[in-house]
Formats: sequence, C-alpha cells, structure tokens
Amino acid sequence: MDATGKRPAAYAARPAIRLSAVHFKESRWEQASSWARYARAAVERLGSARPLEAELENVIGSGASIQFGEPGALEHFTRAYTLARDALGAEHPETLAYQGNALLPLVYLGRIREAHAGLLQVRRLQEKYLGRTHPHLVYLLLSLIDANLRLGERAEARAVVAQLREVVEGGYRLGSSPWVWLHHAEGDLALEEGRDAEALEHYEQAWRLRVGAFGDNLEREAEAAVLVSTALVRLGKPAEALRTLEAPCRAFSRTGAAGALLQTQRCLLALADAHEALGRATRALALREQALRTAAGPQGMENFDSARVRLALAQGLNRMGRAQEALAHAEKAEPLLREALGEGAPLPVQALMIRADALLALGRAREALAVLERAEPGAARKRLAPRDAAHLYFSHARALREAGGPRERVRASAEAALDVLARAPHPDGAEQARVRGWLAGR
Repeated sequence: MDATGKRPAAYAARPAIRLSAVHFKESRWEQASSWARYARAAVERLGSARPLEAELENVIGSGASIQFGEPGALEHFTRAYTLARDALGAEHPETLAYQGNALLPLVYLGRIREAHAGLLQVRRLQEKYLGRTHPHLVYLLLSLIDANLRLGERAEARAVVAQLREVVEGGYRLGSSPWVWLHHAEGDLALEEGRDAEALEHYEQAWRLRVGAFGDNLEREAEAAVLVSTALVRLGKPAEALRTLEAPCRAFSRTGAAGALLQTQRCLLALADAHEALGRATRALALREQALRTAAGPQGMENFDSARVRLALAQGLNRMGRAQEALAHAEKAEPLLREALGEGAPLPVQALMIRADALLALGRAREALAVLERAEPGAARKRLAPRDAAHLYFSHARALREAGGPRERVRASAEAALDVLARAPHPDGAEQARVRGWLAGR
C-alpha cells in the first residue's frame, strides 16, 4: 500500500526500486525499507516481471551490505542472480553483475578462498562479455583486491588495483564514490607493502571525497577515520590518530545502526592501537576485549571476525607480558583463520608467530621452534608483509638460540631478518638496530 492506502500501480515499480537504492546509499534506512516494500508490492502486480524482481533483490542486498549485514546481503544477491539468470540468460550484463555481487559478502563472512575463486571466474566472464573497463566491474574488483590482500597475494592485488584505476578513470558514471573506493584500495595496498606515508595520502584523499559521495553518513566517516588512524599509528603519530578517531567513532556508536557490528569492531581495534602506542596498555586491552565481545555476539560464537579480534588481543597480551593468556587466544584463533585463508596466508602465519612469541616468553623454545617452522613457507613464498617476514625470521633466530641450535643457523635467520628489513620500501631503522644488537650480543 502507498501513503493513501491504495495498492501501488505496476508502473511505479522501477521508480520505487531506484528511490530505495538512493535512500540505502545515503543511510536513510527507514525510507529505503519503505520504498523497497512499495516496490515489491508493485512488482507483484506485474506478475512475471523477473528482471524487475531481480533488480529489487539486488538493491535490498546492497542495503544490507552497506549496513555490514553480510548474511542478509548474500541471500538477496544470490536470489537476484538466480532470477536474472532464469529470465535474461547467464551471459546478460545484468546477470553477470548480480553473479559478482553474490560473491562480495563471502569476503566479509570469512569464506575467502571460496570468494577468491568465484571472483576470478566472474571477472573472466565480465571481461569477455562486457570489456575490461566496464563500470559493472568496480565492486567485483574491490572485493578481489581485498581477497588477494587477505591471502597475501600482493602482486595480484597490485594488478587488480591498476585495472580498477583504468575503470574509474574511464568515466564511471555513478558519481564520486568509485574514486573513494579506488583511494581506499590503493591505500590498503600501500599499507600492506609498508608504504605507510603513501597509504595515509590515499586514505586522506578518500576522506575528502567522502562527503560528495555519501553525504552525512556516520558509518562511512567512521570507516575513513579508522583507515587514516591506522596509517598515522604506523607513522608514529598515535596522538593524532586518537584525535582523528574519537569524534567519528563516538558519533557512529550513538546511532545504534542496525547490523553495523563490523564497523564497531574496527573502531574499537583502531582506538586500542592508538592507546597502546601512547603507552596505555590497560586501556588498549579493555578496548580489544570489548571488540571481542562485539564480534562473538551474545552467544559467544567463534567466527572469522572473532578470530581476527582474538589475534589483536593476543598480540597486546604478549606485549604486556601475559604470555599464557596470549597463547590461549592465539591457539583458539589460528585454526579458524587457517580454514578461511589457507596455510601460509598472512593472518594464520601471524597467529603462529604470536603463539611462538608466547612460548618463547614461557621458556618453551623447542615448541616455539616447531610452531615457527610451520609459519616459514608463508615468508618463503613472499606472502607476508616485510615487517611480518622480518619478525618471523628474528623469532626463529631467537628460538634456535634458546633451543641450543647451531650457531650458523641462528646467524642465518637473524641475517635474513636484516635483509628483509633493508629491502623494505621504508626500512625500519629501530628494528634493524634491535636485530643487530641482539646478533652482536650472541
């Protein structure tokens, strides 16, 4: 029914769908949902209008995704794809777009390898039938970049970022939001490769473009603040990072936005990193524990998100000298991360390194050595960021030394750490000095 109590006319379906899409994009959830209900009633009057029904399901899925409600998004995107395939055929541009959309939530649900394989397949189809720089590829390419970075495939991610830039510079028609996402992607790649100053430039540019793209959207502002603050902490500016974060994250938390748990976790973890860098370890620990409760939900369910948060919590506990607690969290997180990403991907390897650091602190060097040897293939295949690879080699040298291993192997591992640090885009002088000092003392 419309506002007058009358059934909507069939011809009103498409305008209602598009109004719903506009309201979802601008986070006006109530108006968006109202127009979506109106559109559904209009589509039902049309009877067999499957392409319109598919378009509506896609819009509702996009709204769920914007609110980080990925399970709901997956359901609606999958239904949109099925309806379009049956009505238009598997090779129709709309069908291909919906097929790609149905894979996007899998990245955020932790089904990374499944998403990655599907995204590659859909990209091949879309490039074949639509062309390499068609606008429909934007969101698929963004998800492919995210999946590649999570899997440690930086060279692939770099190639996809270059393709995304071609698409956006080619005159993508839907306003400024693609430029925001492009700068996000370029910032994520730069951060992963240790180019922290460049990452900050991209994130700040994305933030400046955000208002034109999304209007007064507190979720997107909080998201931008988290990215900028992450780069600032890496650059040794935690006080500036905290100032950047506090107002957007506080304003966002007051909205009570439905389904926005992922953004809440990101805010909490970014605040924790800034507080820890300022020497406030207890405050950082409390924020990470709050993030874990948010990720696990009232039932305390273990999932990909809770595993990622546990990893951050374990790392903080190790720095506080609470190795036994850190070990317990890392041991709980590692199997979930390995299942989602595969052996040798960055997050499972980080979990192994955190376990090894905790075991070393507990005087269990032989166990630490066994754990680190499981992690080494990730570094050998260059799937780790330079700072993580250096940490792995240095931990291996320490474990070998404490386990009474051959001196030449101890030196070789420490020198491998120094070599990685020296070849990083922006070498970490303090870490190099720490490794050299340790090696000289042995």
